[in-house]
Amino acid sequence: MTLTVLAYERYIRVVHAKVIDFSWSWRAITYIWLYSLAWTGAPLLGWNRYTLEIHGLGCSMDWKSKDPNDTSFVLLFFLGCLVTPVVIMAYCYGHILYAVR
Repeated sequence: MTLTVLAYERYIRVVHAKVIDFSWSWRAITYIWLYSLAWTGAPLLGWNRYTLEIHGLGCSMDWKSKDPNDTSFVLLFFLGCLVTPVVIMAYCYGHILYAVR
């Protein structure tokens, strides 16, 4: 999410020529932390769960569960934490490239 917000900030600065102020930066940091806490806290509240990884040295989400509740979390996690940020970054950097060219 940090990279997504940085891409958006660069998009605003380059394409729209607006200056980002200090309060915007703190709101962005707060948003990043809350978004991250929501996704990492969901397994602790019962939506999916953390399990030991194969080698037994660390914990991760239960990727192999066939329970519909766990499957929905993995799907939304994939969409919300990978697909959406990548699409936003591609949009921002695409418009920056177009504006610079």
